Amino acid sequence: MYPQSWNINKWKGLIALLLLIVLQLGGSEGLFANHGYFYKEHQKSGEQKRFRIRAMHVTRNGLLWLATDKGLCYYDGVNYHFTNYADSTAGKPLQNICESPDGKIYVSDLRNQIFLLGSKGLEKAVIWPDTLHPKITDIAFDRHGHLWVGTAGDGAYVWHDAELMHFAMPAISDNYINDIHSVGEYIFLGTDNGLTRMRWVDGEMQVAILRYEDGLPDYIVSSIASSSDSQKIWLGFQAGGICEVDWMQMKIMTLDSVSSLLFGEINDMLEYEPGVLWIADDANGLIERSEYHSRPLYRVIRPIMKNTGQRILDLEKDGECNLWLLSSEKGLLSTNRQITVPELPGVDEKSLEITAVHADADGIIWYANHEGLYRYDPGVSGEESIRFIGISHADRKELIISIYSLEPGKLWLGTFGSGLYYYDEQSGRVLHISEKDGLINNNILSITGRGNELWLATLGGAERLIVNNQVKSLEDIRLKGYTTRHGLGTNYIYQVHVARDGSKWFATDGKGISCLKNGEIVTFDERNGLNSNAIVSITEDSRGRIWFASSEAGIYSIRGDTIKKYDRSCGIRDLHITSITADKYDRIVIVHESGIDILDPKINHVTFPVENPFLTSLKSDLNNRSVDPYGNIWIGGKDGLLYYAPALPSCREVPATILLEVNAMLQPLSFREVKVLPYSKNHLSFEFKGLWYKNPEKVRYQYKLEGFDLEWHVTADNAAIYPSLHPGRYIFKVRSSIDGNFKNLPIEGYSFRIAPPFWQTPWFIIGLLLFIIGSIYSYVRFREQRLKAIEHLEKEKIDFQLQTLRSQVNPHFLFNSFNTLLNMIDVDQKGASDYVQRLSDFFRNILTYKEKELILLSEELKILDDYYYLQEKRFGSNFHIELKIQNPEQYCIPPMTLQLLVENALKHNIISASKPLKVEIYIEDDRLIVRNNLQLKRKVEQSTRIGLSNIVNRYRMLFDMEVEVYSGKDYFTVKLPLIKC
Repeated sequence: MYPQSWNINKWKGLIALLLLIVLQLGGSEGLFANHGYFYKEHQKSGEQKRFRIRAMHVTRNGLLWLATDKGLCYYDGVNYHFTNYADSTAGKPLQNICESPDGKIYVSDLRNQIFLLGSKGLEKAVIWPDTLHPKITDIAFDRHGHLWVGTAGDGAYVWHDAELMHFAMPAISDNYINDIHSVGEYIFLGTDNGLTRMRWVDGEMQVAILRYEDGLPDYIVSSIASSSDSQKIWLGFQAGGICEVDWMQMKIMTLDSVSSLLFGEINDMLEYEPGVLWIADDANGLIERSEYHSRPLYRVIRPIMKNTGQRILDLEKDGECNLWLLSSEKGLLSTNRQITVPELPGVDEKSLEITAVHADADGIIWYANHEGLYRYDPGVSGEESIRFIGISHADRKELIISIYSLEPGKLWLGTFGSGLYYYDEQSGRVLHISEKDGLINNNILSITGRGNELWLATLGGAERLIVNNQVKSLEDIRLKGYTTRHGLGTNYIYQVHVARDGSKWFATDGKGISCLKNGEIVTFDERNGLNSNAIVSITEDSRGRIWFASSEAGIYSIRGDTIKKYDRSCGIRDLHITSITADKYDRIVIVHESGIDILDPKINHVTFPVENPFLTSLKSDLNNRSVDPYGNIWIGGKDGLLYYAPALPSCREVPATILLEVNAMLQPLSFREVKVLPYSKNHLSFEFKGLWYKNPEKVRYQYKLEGFDLEWHVTADNAAIYPSLHPGRYIFKVRSSIDGNFKNLPIEGYSFRIAPPFWQTPWFIIGLLLFIIGSIYSYVRFREQRLKAIEHLEKEKIDFQLQTLRSQVNPHFLFNSFNTLLNMIDVDQKGASDYVQRLSDFFRNILTYKEKELILLSEELKILDDYYYLQEKRFGSNFHIELKIQNPEQYCIPPMTLQLLVENALKHNIISASKPLKVEIYIEDDRLIVRNNLQLKRKVEQSTRIGLSNIVNRYRMLFDMEVEVYSGKDYFTVKLPLIKC
């Protein structure tokens, strides 16, 4: 690499070690101060042995993901939830983790493979080919969704427009990439030889480089962090400390001259809020850099150093503004900058018991205990930060219970029983004022003021002091008291508040709250809706709304004549309140016997800071708090001093509710994409989580399935099951709370639809209705046609019967029959008698069978026999019928069928001695065959056209059988279906 840098860094490291030893002994220029944060360990000893965390990342939805040597998992504040590998052969030890713009998780392992978290677990990312095996040092996405991969010695890779591109020296500053960071359109590479800035411009990569020769404090850039200034970034170095760079101009902006001597290698950096930078380095563990009176102040976070050899490897901030630390020895730790307990060197812990605290305009903290007055400078380290100031009278220690200053270094001290003291730090002058000097009472519970005016709250009323700029004697002070004679309800006053509009508010013991405005005092008490008349503390928000706290009934806000109450229903844990203060974001900080609650009036919800044992033993006296110039609220208590740093408005104050998993029929569902489920997947279960890392055990849930549930369900479980849901539209809604108040809380939802089975779908129902309507219509039409056909057949039948009768009695038939009969009478009288008998039988059979659908074939043959006898007497041997039928009684046939077919043959064919007509009737293949030789007449007799067609139609309509008719060269054949009787 660059050997010369190692020599420089070696000497810097030695100097840093010596300087650190000096700092621990108390000698320095005050750049480092001790800070006390409470750290919560999230990996117990047993868990620590089971897996090691190598990297962490807080996703956009607030979930903390961890890359471990056992694979990928997320942590919900209570449990670690490991994901599966889609490929069981994949290596499990992971080392890097990042999130794509569309919320997908990518990780790299120690085998230098890259994985994507999919619906089935970790699967290999197609953007990283198996043929590449450089050692991966970091992975990150740019704003366009391109994955950047940094390597140890092989430069950087980027997946751009479906192509893997490679960048190495000299295109970039060095091939060893330590950190990749994305800001806007740019990607920054921290390398072993400076900083490389890259971005795409019209399809081409634009590169700019900043090196040691350009002013960087070291060659090796080990870490990059974003700055609150959108055009700046922070750089951390292996041995050169930190610096701030204007990345647009690639110009160094902030370079702390001594910081490089105080740091080891920078492992990670995180800007917690504007002006506050957290730095993880190997020499100190964890350092906080903040701006203190326009100069950088570095604070070593001491609890981290208590474990020898401990290193902080990674830093993350979640949506609650918790700071997460990955420690080499303790694993996963978290803290919160909201509550800080500064170490007060040189002060006996047993004698802390702070009775009053005040922050002056210069940020100096003045506090008092039973020993006296102390001056604490948060910007100075070691014992130099604390100075004891003895304030005494008549050789006795005074119990100071209130402190205030109109100007820095000029203090007004209220005592219990000894009146008021004025202390000028610069001159050392002390001035004492008591009842004998005109003070209305020597017990001064609190002090406030504005301009040149002071107000004292005492056990004898309220006192106003008008003071000159230079207080040298009592003559520079004018006193005026306000008591019951002036309109106050009582003389026991806990606090006076001077409002922005000039009005004065008085917290009284037992008579509510009074307001002095325009020379008139107005009192608000139980008659105005107060549940308690003992008011102990007053504050005012930026909108001019007055807040006051009762001793045991909660707190109130008042604007005009409107009073609103806040109590346990809003989540306040303890109503034994000692003080309230509005922070710079209009949240109300409530101090009570159980610790601290934070009320956000905008959402009417109460939260409380991260767990800290100091809070439970705080035991702060009434109004024992003060606000410094930076908006921090300092609170004194029995066990010492703490300050509350208001969280940024961007910090989440309620649990973040996320829907982790939806299962359909016990199988995971890609619910982000799937919105319609088949009816067979109607057994659903929902797994959700309310992320509140400060105190996850207190989270409760309220869920409801719209379309199924009528009411919300409240539970401590983070799962809901709905079996056998009916087809329809549903919306699963869930929200979480830490105080049981779910009103106005954000809702996480999943909208879905269970499709009906196909037989319940509209298209199927419509189709079925159309089918039914069509079927009914077809049936009606068929029935109408059939009835018409039957009607037509009946008509044909009647016509047939009529025509049959007519055909047999028509003049030709009768004439032929009577001629035959006359000829026989002259020749053969007996034959004539038989002829008449057979003619009579023929007509009688016609009348007998004409109404029947079927008759026996044997009966039909009798009719045919009579007809044949009559025609034989006419034609003699020129006409012959040949029958070949066995068992005719087994079959049925429509009546007159054979007679009509024989008559049809006689009608259409020549009958003579030279051309005799022969009709054959026989059974073949279950059909009755009627065949005659074909010798057609030239002139056919007039026909009624109902004979053969009538037979065909009757078979078709009545029996659904077809009659076959064949007219060949020599024969005319009709095949009749046989009907078994």
